[in-house]
Amino acid sequence: MKKLSKILLLLLLTGLCLSDANDLIPSRKYFPPSDMPTLTEGRENEERNNEWLEALHRAAPNTDWRDIEYANQITFQERKVREISFRQDDCGDFLIADGDLSAEWSERGSINQAGSVYDTEYDPETDEIWVLSAGGSLWKGPRSGNEWEIVNQDLRFSPGLLKFIPYNNKKRLVAFINRIPHFSDNGGITWSASEGVFYEDRTGNFSDPVVLSSGNKHLIYVLSTTSRENKVTLYRSSDLGETFFPIHVFTTNLLSDVSLLNPVYSDRLLVIQKEEHKAPLLEVDTEKGSLNTLGDGFDFLRASANLSGWMQDTVLHLFAYNKEVKDNGRQRNIKLFYSMDSGNIWTERGTLFSEPWEVGIFISPSDPKVMYYGEIDCFKSTDAGKNWEPVNRWWQYYDNIQNFLHADIMNFAEFDTKDGDPFTLVSSHGGVSI
Repeated sequence: MKKLSKILLLLLLTGLCLSDANDLIPSRKYFPPSDMPTLTEGRENEERNNEWLEALHRAAPNTDWRDIEYANQITFQERKVREISFRQDDCGDFLIADGDLSAEWSERGSINQAGSVYDTEYDPETDEIWVLSAGGSLWKGPRSGNEWEIVNQDLRFSPGLLKFIPYNNKKRLVAFINRIPHFSDNGGITWSASEGVFYEDRTGNFSDPVVLSSGNKHLIYVLSTTSRENKVTLYRSSDLGETFFPIHVFTTNLLSDVSLLNPVYSDRLLVIQKEEHKAPLLEVDTEKGSLNTLGDGFDFLRASANLSGWMQDTVLHLFAYNKEVKDNGRQRNIKLFYSMDSGNIWTERGTLFSEPWEVGIFISPSDPKVMYYGEIDCFKSTDAGKNWEPVNRWWQYYDNIQNFLHADIMNFAEFDTKDGDPFTLVSSHGGVSI
């Protein structure tokens, strides 16, 4: 009788836990105020999205809630590492109701689709794909897509970079945490913060991190601004991400006005800053750290600064798009342009269906004629940007999950297997597709 009572009590509690909290306590049902900012995609909406995020948090005056969360994450992770020898696996036996009931539980995840994914990396030695999820966790799994495992969920990773760099006959992993560059030498378990990149308040941020590799030399570059009022600065690290030094300060305080590019097939670094009319194309001297003017530049009109390209022999093939807005914003023309003389002369190449999000235009290293760009849908060109077609429309995904892309494209990447076979990864709000 005692055992039966405990079972009935357990079932009652389980039913309450599975019930909708709004059905149990209607007075707690929450509706955001009508003037609260809405969250929308796209680089041009970045400031509004930040306002939306700030509206969800509260902190004392002159206190950045991100710093508090970051400190808590570090403390929590350090404690877990110290106790790792005593920690059980995620799966195991659990006793409840004073031992009268027992069960073995294992986390299975979503039965229909994954969560949103941003950056990806690939290890050809183990044939494993590494990903950063939108929740800020680090994952890895075989290229087959089965048996994903969490590597680190104690820290909140920032989207933007996930890269392996050779280090002491091993591999160093570089990423951003709380907007600060970090590095890990033990497969992502513990992380150390880099020095040099900092923020004065919660409005500071970074963009366009690039890792340049040439032989045994690896340089890391990133654009950053310490606050909304301060100018965008280009930082460089020559010690595999341990320290960063500023090498150039731009005349704008908007990260969306500056774009970095490492052209496919090259170890060169190009940069372009949006200006009122033409934006000159610059090249970073990777030895001296200075910036040299290459071409007269490009007029972005209403588009954010952007640049894509590849190099063949000594010729730079560059692409950039602009945006013309007419009829009080109801008509938007997105034109793609092409240059092969280091950005002096630009010719119209084609028309885009829409304006790319932060993911921009991606050029396939295995075939530069194949190009992708993403926003809600993924679009593809097989003739170097002259013509574009959608890979699929977002609503088609739900009837063919195995073969179509989910909506909202976050990242493109191409890697080679150990045998030299290329494959492409597309990150979206529905996971990562190959």
